Amino acid sequence: LGKSPIIYRKSRSFEGGSFWDPPNYKQTTKHVEDGEKLVRDFVQMLEERRDIEKEYAKQLQAWSTRWDNNVGKGQESGSMETAWKAVAMEGVKRANVHLAIKDDVDQQVIEPLQDWQKETYHRQRTKLMEKKELDEQFKTAQKEWADLLNQEAKARTEYMTACKEEKKSVDAEREATKKPELSQSQVTKLQEKIKDIHQEVKLKRENYTSAIEELKANQKDYQQGMIEVFNNCAEFEEKRCCTMQKYMLILQDCLNVHRTLALPQIYNESREIITQVDHKADLAWWADNHGIHMEHTLPEYQEYMDNARARSQSTGPMMSFLPFKQTSSNENCAEMSLKVQNNGRSRSHSTGYSRMSFLQSKQTSPEKDHAQISLKVPNIQPSFEGEPVGKTSMGKVRATYQYQRVEEDEISFDAGDVIELVEERDDFGWCRGKVGTEEGYFPADYVKP
Repeated sequence: LGKSPIIYRKSRSFEGGSFWDPPNYKQTTKHVEDGEKLVRDFVQMLEERRDIEKEYAKQLQAWSTRWDNNVGKGQESGSMETAWKAVAMEGVKRANVHLAIKDDVDQQVIEPLQDWQKETYHRQRTKLMEKKELDEQFKTAQKEWADLLNQEAKARTEYMTACKEEKKSVDAEREATKKPELSQSQVTKLQEKIKDIHQEVKLKRENYTSAIEELKANQKDYQQGMIEVFNNCAEFEEKRCCTMQKYMLILQDCLNVHRTLALPQIYNESREIITQVDHKADLAWWADNHGIHMEHTLPEYQEYMDNARARSQSTGPMMSFLPFKQTSSNENCAEMSLKVQNNGRSRSHSTGYSRMSFLQSKQTSPEKDHAQISLKVPNIQPSFEGEPVGKTSMGKVRATYQYQRVEEDEISFDAGDVIELVEERDDFGWCRGKVGTEEGYFPADYVKP
């Protein structure tokens, strides 16, 4: 890479003249004061850069948190959800990198630079003490030279004034000689005056040239003294420039995110997680839980039931059976499959259909024939006509669930109501009772003694 162009500019407060001319040294001491302000500006610049890292890390953390929560509540699942979270959590890891940069800028650049600034520059009220001290050194080095310059300026002025008077007198004498009315005594006085003026001009010229010679004789000492003070200023300013350059380079090291393995590791980990996405496994899980691999249940044949209560959906679990299957011409044997469907309203099992089916079987089969029953629900046995089905004794019972009647011959009640039994539980799991003045049927499993 080529060198960057170097730009030099004169100070805007520079009014011209040479450094050697009093009091132009003030421009040099002001440069020292400007250097102190530049250090303060540089510290402010660094603090703003540090705050940028902090704010960026804060935004990354907020972004990661928001999207990690969104993914957790969203529709994505499986390995793709893991990939989403890897993308989201990259922000948190990257934020940690920038928080580390922020701390490095604070600890390695801003804090030590501020300490150096306090040790190097000292202010007393509004005045910078270093500038004041250099001003005094320049004044001391320039005092004798300034006096000689004043003497030279005074001698020059006196000489120029004498020369002007000399010319004026010579012109007056020339005009007087042309006037015949002037007496000889007047012409003599005028000539004597001109002679005195010539002597005065000669004296002033000697003083003037002597002052110049004295300046020349003191020039070397004057320059040496001024050079020493100027070098003090230059050394002070060089220390400032070197210090700022040092911390500028440290800043670049702090801001270089590639100086450690943290950043490449973040993206290597994220890429590894994302490349492990298994689309086929995700789709297979979806098919098992929400698609073609789910159980497909067909509706089964149900016989018409004359009793409307047996068809009520409020009795809780219901059982449906496959039609009887004849296994032999000599034996009337029915194979029945029992399936329980829970509608969520009761824990009882209605056996109405099984009772009706077996009644039909007994009408067409000898008593020696028996029905072989295959049941899929444990602890549920079909009953033949005449067998008791856990009938409730007469008296009063208390409702354990709320029930809303479905048919006109039923009653409604709330949990906790007391019901007076009129008829015991029948073969279909229904009782008859009274609640207040209303009388009707209700499911036996909705009450307890």
